[in-house]
Amino acid sequence: MSRFVLGVDIGLAHLGIVKAELLPQGFNVISSDVICTEKSDKKRGVKSADDNIRRTIEIVTQLDKWIDDEIIVICAEALSLPRNSSAASKISLAFGALTAVATLANVPILQSSPQEVKLAVAGKKSASKAEMIAEIKARFPKIKWPKPASLEEHVADAVSSIVSCLDHPVIIATKKMMNDSDYLPTEKANLLAFSPRS
Repeated sequence: MSRFVLGVDIGLAHLGIVKAELLPQGFNVISSDVICTEKSDKKRGVKSADDNIRRTIEIVTQLDKWIDDEIIVICAEALSLPRNSSAASKISLAFGALTAVATLANVPILQSSPQEVKLAVAGKKSASKAEMIAEIKARFPKIKWPKPASLEEHVADAVSSIVSCLDHPVIIATKKMMNDSDYLPTEKANLLAFSPRS
């Protein structure tokens, strides 16, 4: 029975991604990464619109490597667009890339609002970025964090998106099937499992 999920932190410049194995209680983080795309040098004279399409294709290509037959769902923070139109368009392109790859792979996307994510991880809707990262680091001390440290938030956000989806009916049903069967986690799942704090 497939029991793997992806957590994604949406962004065109930096897209955090985490593969996790669901356990009867919580989950294990198997692997993580940050997919990075860069603007073309202005000296090349590439139009911004064309450059954004190139970067979106890079995202699609990289995401496709992560979504296979083992993945049952993708967890992501619900699309929340900033006021800046340029930033909003880039986030939309990245989310569109995720949606396209997920659709072709027939994998559903589960979404949680930013407030739901903060509440699930830190216990309060007003949690700061630093508090969220610290909480994930405390619960998952063996995660291999990306370098430089400025990229850590993207992996932390990807893990947080999974945490916030643990009460979704799809994941609850999967866990119930695990509890009803003889289940042993894979040997590769050697990181600390997440269990929501009481």
